[in-house]
Amino acid sequence: MTDFTTATQQRDAINAELSNATDALKALTNELAGDAPRPMGLTPDSVKADPRWQAAKSKVDRLFQTMRQFNGTYTKQFKRELAAQHRANRYA
Repeated sequence: MTDFTTATQQRDAINAELSNATDALKALTNELAGDAPRPMGLTPDSVKADPRWQAAKSKVDRLFQTMRQFNGTYTKQFKRELAAQHRANRYA
C-alpha cells in the first residue's frame, strides 16, 4: 500500500462494491423466494439452486474475502492514522 489517503479510498471502493453486491443478492433472493415463508430468515434451497443466485452469492463471497485480506494489511500498516482518525471522529 502507498499512503493512508489512497488506502482509505481503496477501502471505501471495496466496501461500496461489497455493499452493492450484497444489496443485489438480497433483492434477487427476495425476487426468487417471493412470499414463501422463510423460517428464521434462512434462504430456501430452491433459491440456492438457481444459477443466478449462486453467481451473486459467489461475487459477494469473493468481495468479502478481498475486504478481509485488505483489512488485514490496512489496519496493521496504518494503525496510528486509524487511531487518530477514530479519536478525531469520536470527539468531534
